[in-house]
Amino acid sequence: MANVVRILAVMDAVSRGARSPSDIRRVTGIPHSTLHRIMRELTEQDILRRDEDGGISIGARIRAWADDTGAKPETSTDYAVLERLLGQCGESVQHFRRMGESYACVASVEPTDGLRDTVPVGSAFPLRDGPAGRILLACSTEPTGLSERERRKLSVIRDQGYAMGSREAEKDVLGIAVPVHEGHTRVNSALCVSGPAWRMGPRAEEIRSHLAAAAQDLRRTLHDAA
Repeated sequence: MANVVRILAVMDAVSRGARSPSDIRRVTGIPHSTLHRIMRELTEQDILRRDEDGGISIGARIRAWADDTGAKPETSTDYAVLERLLGQCGESVQHFRRMGESYACVASVEPTDGLRDTVPVGSAFPLRDGPAGRILLACSTEPTGLSERERRKLSVIRDQGYAMGSREAEKDVLGIAVPVHEGHTRVNSALCVSGPAWRMGPRAEEIRSHLAAAAQDLRRTLHDAA
């Protein structure tokens, strides 16, 4: 229980504006070595993050739990759509939402048995890592900091309407992702089906078709809930 209390104290301090270990230590009174361990663990889990200027802020996992609309993850998706897609494809399904320069899983369903890809809700990844991040980046109105080669690749993804590939740490897992349009042009989230590459590859076209239909259903749900 003591560790839980200390973690909550750290989170409270950061949420109230503490931006450095010394600020947090001054507010919480937690010893330096203990604070260092807690902050390392929280950063590794994307609960806290180190900003470019070295400051500490709330991480992508927490932002995924309360996205930019203020909604909880379970109210910013439609699990019926995800469950139907799971039944059609037989593979894991995730709904990802963009969070600045990263994206996070706000909803996930997966098969109950057998080899499968597990992506916990709150898991966050850099935009350039994985098919969901690439489709979100491709559909961005103003992608910045990209080379000409990267822009050409994203243009192809945008024109074809989907991205397919693996995340850096999981080369044996293949994912296919499509954008979820929440307006005429706005794309802040993506729907993804993922599973073992040897099983996904031969069914890629079929899965893309199911994904496209599911994305339209999810778009209507998000529109009606807005």
